[in-house]
Amino acid sequence: MKGAMSTMLTHKRKAGPVALGDIRMSPRLLVDDVAQKMRELIFSGALRPGDRIVETDLSKLLGVSRPLLREAIRTLQAERLCIVTPHRGAHIPMLEWTDAVKIYDVRELLEGEACALCATAIREDELRELEQALMRFGDAVSAEAPVDRVEATRQFYAIILRACGNPIIEELLQGLLARVSFLRAQSMHRPGRAPFSYAEMNAIYEAIRDRDADHAREAAIRHVRNARDAARAAFAPAKRD
Repeated sequence: MKGAMSTMLTHKRKAGPVALGDIRMSPRLLVDDVAQKMRELIFSGALRPGDRIVETDLSKLLGVSRPLLREAIRTLQAERLCIVTPHRGAHIPMLEWTDAVKIYDVRELLEGEACALCATAIREDELRELEQALMRFGDAVSAEAPVDRVEATRQFYAIILRACGNPIIEELLQGLLARVSFLRAQSMHRPGRAPFSYAEMNAIYEAIRDRDADHAREAAIRHVRNARDAARAAFAPAKRD
């Protein structure tokens, strides 16, 4: 009897809460996947500022239902990567250059300080992670893969922000993450910019590796300023197709 009871309890543990938990999590994961695909379309330039999001076309392209697509659009709306207008639907917003400059100014201050703090606080295992993220960025540059470049850069800075020891800096920059990633994509689309980005990020890594806070701050500020200069041309008036 005791053995039978034990078997029943074991069976309940296997068939009950675990399976239910999996079912409850899957819809959110699907929305996150669709939102990530849409970010990739934006960062790669397939969806450009001013473009209208046609739900019928995009749901077919991504192979998802329109209700699921709408949930993903709401996620991007919270990140300010798209705007939803009543009776007109969603579109990719135009980011004015004056707004972009303000974001670069904030990045210059916060990322410079984060890199300086990171140089004195980072652990050896985190330093290895940082080197691996830099290598992934280098591979993406060689492969001319714009989405992979943006993602590797995001990972590179995520490690720095986590290791710097100041959660407030991390929180503030997380609030700008989507728009920062968009601007990174704009600057890296400029011909010849990506190899310079790699050299600048490598300088940041080397300063952090050498525990040189002053040089880490200088390298981070230089990287942001050069990225700003490269992005400026993307905001110049241009004829749309």
